[in-house]
Amino acid sequence: MLIEIINTQDVDLNNANIHSSLCNLFCSFREGKHLILTDVDFLHKVSDFKELGSLTCNTAQNLIQKTREFKQLKNLVSYYCKVDMKNSSSSYTQDKDEGNFFTVGYSFFNDSSKIQYTKLLCEDISDYKLYKSISKFYQLINRMGGININFEVLNGGGANTKYNFDKILEERFLCLCLLDSDKKHPKSGYGSTASKFNDESDSAICKHYTIESHEVEALIPTEIVDQCIINKTIEGKYLNALEQIKALTNHSPTTKLYFDHKEGFTIRKVIEIDEKYKDNYWKDAIVNAPNFKRKGCLEKLQCDCTPPCMALDGFGTGLLEACSTVIERMSHIKLNESLSPILINEWNKIGLKLLSWGCSSHNKTRTS
Repeated sequence: MLIEIINTQDVDLNNANIHSSLCNLFCSFREGKHLILTDVDFLHKVSDFKELGSLTCNTAQNLIQKTREFKQLKNLVSYYCKVDMKNSSSSYTQDKDEGNFFTVGYSFFNDSSKIQYTKLLCEDISDYKLYKSISKFYQLINRMGGININFEVLNGGGANTKYNFDKILEERFLCLCLLDSDKKHPKSGYGSTASKFNDESDSAICKHYTIESHEVEALIPTEIVDQCIINKTIEGKYLNALEQIKALTNHSPTTKLYFDHKEGFTIRKVIEIDEKYKDNYWKDAIVNAPNFKRKGCLEKLQCDCTPPCMALDGFGTGLLEACSTVIERMSHIKLNESLSPILINEWNKIGLKLLSWGCSSHNKTRTS
């Protein structure tokens, strides 16, 4: 995360608490865990104050060259931290009118555990493989080659994600939690896990973000699924499912976000969803999509069969792993070509969150 040290005029570097806080903050930059921004005069003062130790002094000297770059980054992230050197408390606040940063007293960073990597809590730890590719894509497409995006990734445990989030919040660690919406329709509310979270669930340093799509698999371009079938990392039996979802999303692009990519939808489920929200969202897409194959119960959009007939087949539980492996090997230019406008928008929103909470120095800084 970008951490800006403010109110540095006349700071007493002999103060033991300030000493501890500064050593930890500069260490976080040196170890590639966070980015530090402050005024150049203060960096010169720290670099000359030998009592802070050679590592801290040399790190401050190194940061002088980074000040302009990090000032520009402050205008590009959606959230960052300010450390008030005139506030000796360990408390933190977020200005409701200035929602893109939070402010902490310098004693917050006296505890070295607070300068470790920001925690990223995912419903399932396997989600991170795709999220990591999204963050890298966002970084490269926006020409931010001089930084890294790093996290300590934690498994939320599905339905236990809120419980695990609350434990992190209680321990006062920096944390971003990413949640599937489980929405099967644009007018749908969130599913059982995401609905446990709201603005009051969060603190200034520990927040959640619910992606718009039903699940992380919905963020995978259909072209990548196609490639996995060709590579045989996804079974060829899913080819028909791929052709159907291609036909549907070519006609109605937003359906890509709300389709259950693992399990698919039965005809009964499609009818049930539309009736629940009094909107023929799925019915209209299925009936009107050119090249969408309709036969039997699907042609009538009525089914009393046992087992129920499928309106759209899913791709099984192996989809995320197979596609994430292909994506992580692709150049950002090639990946950009495969993303539809709908997915570009979602990738950018998630990428900005990941950049803001996880930005760090490109490599561990040499200070000797």
